[in-house]
Amino acid sequence: PAMTIAKIEKLEELHFCWSLDWRERTWHDQYTASVEFYKEHGHAQVKKKDNPSLYNWIQSQGKRYKALKGHKPLSEEELDLLEQIDFGFFKDQPRTSWNKMYTELETFRGENDGRFPDHKDDPIMLNSWIRQQRNRMRSS
Repeated sequence: PAMTIAKIEKLEELHFCWSLDWRERTWHDQYTASVEFYKEHGHAQVKKKDNPSLYNWIQSQGKRYKALKGHKPLSEEELDLLEQIDFGFFKDQPRTSWNKMYTELETFRGENDGRFPDHKDDPIMLNSWIRQQRNRMRSS
């Protein structure tokens, strides 16, 4: 029998990985470990001596995020997941977290009678982010 949406959503709350590829499952396992660390400590600054495997994984994600030579770039899905946690490698980077931009959009709409930004006088980062969301939706 097919799985219900409710069961699928419950599994996804646990960051269940649907992939049969061991590399993707390993990535998701490490991601889940970083989420648990974040929940427990309020940050994702893992020390090498405390958890060498997770420390190395986080360092590797930072290299992938910065698209350093020899490192496979992060997928959009991986990037979206990583942006939900405050990783140090996101600081001072041009890409802004989805949640932060969503909050800015809510604030903008609250201050502008519920309208979405679409004028040249509106914040350029917010306009750019909205355009990016529309493009992502079309390509989904």
